[in-house]
Amino acid sequence: MTTSFSASLEAAGQLIEDEMEMVFLGAAQDASELMTRRQESMWNSATGKQQRAGFDIGFVPVDSGELINSVEVRLDGSAIAKGGNKAPPDFAASLGGMTLDTVAEVVFTAEHARPMEYGFRVGDDDTDDETGDVDVPGRFFVLGAVQSWDEIVEANVRYIKE
Repeated sequence: MTTSFSASLEAAGQLIEDEMEMVFLGAAQDASELMTRRQESMWNSATGKQQRAGFDIGFVPVDSGELINSVEVRLDGSAIAKGGNKAPPDFAASLGGMTLDTVAEVVFTAEHARPMEYGFRVGDDDTDDETGDVDVPGRFFVLGAVQSWDEIVEANVRYIKE
């Protein structure tokens, strides 16, 4: 797996600088949108009842909206956009001013973002019989986008070259 944007571009072929910026912008927006795909939560916190049978890996669960509202876009260390109304920020608007030397971060700032991403255990009772323990699997909404980076860049190269 390629580990950097410049390596992905090299693998995709040489592009002129303007085309590289367009690929960079498109890939950053696409990866951000991929990692913030939403899905109705399995549980309704207001009623305490289950509202769907399961979840799909790669999707952000949305109940109260606190997790998806916590998505923040930072350019060169400065926060410039934040999610709201159970939706992530507008990535085209917030990332649109980037250049190739911009450091862009799209992050979940909610306290429970990491447990939702990677999974967690409820009721860890420290006994050998594991009674009362419930393992909640991770949703991997960020990991899936990161692992798709090469394909995202390649798709944007094809789009720009057409």
